[in-house]
Amino acid sequence: MVTEAKALLLDQWRLGTEPSPESLVRLREQRDELRRRTRANVVASLIWSVTCALLLVQQMRILAWTGTAHPGPASELARSSFYVTVTGVLVLVAEPLARGCYRLWRGVRWGSLEYRQRYPRSERRRLDRQVRGATRPTVDQTTSSAPAPPSPTPGAPQPRR
Repeated sequence: MVTEAKALLLDQWRLGTEPSPESLVRLREQRDELRRRTRANVVASLIWSVTCALLLVQQMRILAWTGTAHPGPASELARSSFYVTVTGVLVLVAEPLARGCYRLWRGVRWGSLEYRQRYPRSERRRLDRQVRGATRPTVDQTTSSAPAPPSPTPGAPQPRR
């Protein structure tokens, strides 16, 4: 997406046309969005990598303890295994939950912000009043005001009944 937009602007320059300010602003916004997404994915990847490394190291410690000739009690190993396992489970549950909540919040926040900026309060309130006052049409209203179905074109597949 960003690469295509940059290629389009470079092609315009090659043809001797200056890019419009709108296209430059749109490209900047696309690049900023890509940076935000990349940062979040890098943080999530680091968290997952550290968690997997902890689990792997702990698994190796358990295998080393199990592989000894006469393994005795290892309370420190049991305690650290418990903590590492709890950490792994928390990351396994918390990361997708946090990511989903962030996406939901971001969608609501930016969606409503764009909506509020695009439409003035008077228009939004007028629409809200119309929506609150709207009633479901009765059967008589829907049949009398419904447009006639389009006539089938020759050769077009007919709907199944």
